[in-house]
Amino acid sequence: MSSLRTDTLIALCALASLANAHAILTSPAARAGSNGADNLGIKIPSPQDAQFFNTCGNAATRPGPPSATLTQGRPFNVAWDITIDHVSDPGVSVAFRCGGQGGFTPLVSGVTAQDRQVDVTMPRAASGACELQWIWTSLEDGGSYIAYAVTITLANRRSWS
Repeated sequence: MSSLRTDTLIALCALASLANAHAILTSPAARAGSNGADNLGIKIPSPQDAQFFNTCGNAATRPGPPSATLTQGRPFNVAWDITIDHVSDPGVSVAFRCGGQGGFTPLVSGVTAQDRQVDVTMPRAASGACELQWIWTSLEDGGSYIAYAVTITLANRRSWS
C-alpha cells in the first residue's frame, strides 16, 4: 500500500508541473510523454543542476522509437510551439548525446524562444541512436521547459576535409 501512495504522490506532483508549462518541441517530434499529458510541455522549476539535465531522458525511461533520421554534418531544423509567451532570457538550447551515456553536448544556446525554430548541425562524431535535448529556460518565469526527441544519426558518406 505504501508503494501505491508513493506512486500516487509522484503522479500528482508530475501533473502539477504540467499545468504550468508553456512550450513544446514540435520538430523533430518529441518522444511520447515528453510534451506532457496536455501537450503544453513539461516545466522544471529552477534551479536544477547539470546532473538533473544529464540524466533526464535516459534509456531507462523507455525513450521509444526514433522520430527523425539525421545526417552528420548536415543542418536540420529544430522547431517548437510556445503555448504561453513570456520573456525568453536566457533562451533555448539544443544538445545531443548518443548511446544514452554521459552528458549532453551543446549544439546551440541562447536562441530567442520567440524565433520558434533554429537550424543546427549534428557533428561528425555523432552516430547511431541519439537523443536530442531541447530546453527553454526563462529566468522571468522561474523555470525551464524541457523535451527530448530520439533520433538516428547516419554517417555522411562525403569525405571530411
